[in-house]
Amino acid sequence: VSAWLERLTDCNTSLGTTDWSCGWRLRTDAGVMQETRPASGVQVLVNFNPPQSLQIDNQGDPVSGGASVVFRAQGAKLSQLSQSLCLNVAGRLRWVSGESCS
Repeated sequence: VSAWLERLTDCNTSLGTTDWSCGWRLRTDAGVMQETRPASGVQVLVNFNPPQSLQIDNQGDPVSGGASVVFRAQGAKLSQLSQSLCLNVAGRLRWVSGESCS
């Protein structure tokens, strides 16, 4: 079964396709499994290609290695206030402070 996360677009965001602040849905060939929306005031920015969706393999691992998702307070200018979820090609996830996974 194919699965992927896809960006929701039913709210007002200003940063283009990498801005997932409206939320996302988990979709499979059978249909929508779950929708998730971040808390009010949280900005969600993704770094994977293409930025509109993230493919997930049969074991539940992301197909796009080197991807990241940044969570920060909306309007925050300091990257120290951000947290990033980093995904590697083997499916390992890790949280880091700031906006960089390196």
